[in-house]
Amino acid sequence: MVKISGIILVIVIAVVIISVFSLSPKLVLEKKEETINVFDNFEDIYYSATSFGKDVTDQVVKDGVVDTEHVGKYIITYSVKNMFFKTKKTLTVNVIDNVSPELNLIGDNDYNVCSLDTYIEPGYTALDNYDGDITNNVEKNFINDNEIEYKVSDASNNTSKQVRKLIVGDKKKPDIKLKGNDVLYITKGSAYKESGATASDNCDGDLTKGINIEGKVNTSKKGTYEIKYSVKDSSGNEASITRKVIVQDKKSSSKTTNDNTPVTTTNTTGVIYLTFDDGPGSFTNKILDILKKNDIKATFFVTMAGSNDVLRREFDEGHTIGLHTATHVYKQIYASIDSYFDDLNRVSNRVQSITGKETKFIRFPGGTSNHVSAVGMSNIVREVNAKGYTYFDWNLSVEDAGECAYKKDKKTCVVNNFKKYLKPNKVNMVLMHDIKSYTANGLEEMINYAKERNYTFKQIDDSTEPVQFKPYR
Repeated sequence: MVKISGIILVIVIAVVIISVFSLSPKLVLEKKEETINVFDNFEDIYYSATSFGKDVTDQVVKDGVVDTEHVGKYIITYSVKNMFFKTKKTLTVNVIDNVSPELNLIGDNDYNVCSLDTYIEPGYTALDNYDGDITNNVEKNFINDNEIEYKVSDASNNTSKQVRKLIVGDKKKPDIKLKGNDVLYITKGSAYKESGATASDNCDGDLTKGINIEGKVNTSKKGTYEIKYSVKDSSGNEASITRKVIVQDKKSSSKTTNDNTPVTTTNTTGVIYLTFDDGPGSFTNKILDILKKNDIKATFFVTMAGSNDVLRREFDEGHTIGLHTATHVYKQIYASIDSYFDDLNRVSNRVQSITGKETKFIRFPGGTSNHVSAVGMSNIVREVNAKGYTYFDWNLSVEDAGECAYKKDKKTCVVNNFKKYLKPNKVNMVLMHDIKSYTANGLEEMINYAKERNYTFKQIDDSTEPVQFKPYR
């Protein structure tokens, strides 16, 4: 009797199992596990469901969320039911970070040093797609007498390495700069006053007293004279620079512009600094082409926008790189002194990582006289000066981000403003934007206009006297 009861029980259980299996909805998932990289889009897998031979895929209920902004394991539950039974399956989604940090050395990988004892680390930056700024995590070790290995890992153990080779010995020329303009115009019969130059060396320091000056200016005779300034360091590396002095009559001369319009020009010592904000942008390469064609160096106050290659081109072609802003969101930048420097440091790190050099030239978003700073610009200016930065405003705006942006003929508006406000016998610090197509399209006309009137183009450097507004508050 007991045997019969056991057999019956087994049969009943078997029947129940078969019934559940046959009556439950059928749910098919394409896969049980999926792996995606952080910040990638999660695309749902293929699935299907049937019940009693009927397609009920549209009745499948999904439960669970995949946060693609954060690394982790996420479970998505798929379920479908009929009046009798419910079928449930799960998908495991692994969100991972498999991108190595971007490790960049400030300065060259082959780095000249006077001696190992005098080596000062020029710095490095490490930015990770997920962890952000992890520069503080960089490990630095000498792997032999003259090579340094830099290594950094993010929280997911993705690792990047760089090696800097120290080339011992002074192989770098001194840095020599003119005091004053590189082209001087003086009137016949007047006195020529030598402005001199400055020189410094990576190993020997200040070499200004060792500068040799060659050449003479005969102010009684019209002509172009060259004054050569040269200096040598203790290792025999020599650098030189030349100033042109043009002696000419005071009277005006008549000449014609490119469009055959007669103009009257006079001798001028007017200087033009072309400065461009907000780039690199879509039109920066065109601007660089025009500057290269005309052998003009300009100054670019850059942001986090645009291509690294374009910013590198600006630097490689000898233009001055200045710092503008990372975000250009005024209320965020000027919320406090700390927030201003947080913004500035971001764009500074970008410039250093691309060019290998630090720049201390800055332009405040909105200028020094902006009214949006919550702490008062005078306070920020004080901190900027204390940290060794030099800030530049402007005294000529072509209004390419102002009134001209709303004109029908934007290019003509920009060019006319340049011509209208340009002043002879003074420094013209020109505000322009390399993100404006009409500025790029009008640049050559502006340059030709200034050249025809004997203006000199310069880029901002350590000898430039900054144009500065009075800080608001």
